[in-house]
Amino acid sequence: MAQFRRAIERAPISATVWPGYVACTLGLLYAAVSAYWALGGDAGLATVGGAIEELARTRTPLALAVAWGAAFLKGVAALLALPLVRSWGRRLPRRLLLLAC
Repeated sequence: MAQFRRAIERAPISATVWPGYVACTLGLLYAAVSAYWALGGDAGLATVGGAIEELARTRTPLALAVAWGAAFLKGVAALLALPLVRSWGRRLPRRLLLLAC
């Protein structure tokens, strides 16, 4: 564990930060796709398949609630990557970050 910590401390800042930004960006893109489906788009919906695809195509209030809920949760999860790589994230309780991950 100490050896791993020393390697991270010696690594250039960009080498230890970019994965957090990539995780945030990808998570926000996934959230955007869910929001697109919640707004009525159907491109790519066939890739989900099964009962979830059928539910999304019905456009019932339940389907909309599920789609918006998924978009919201994906967005929150994406934003949780930022405190792990930003200096202001050190002010957050470590247990909160670990629990969220």
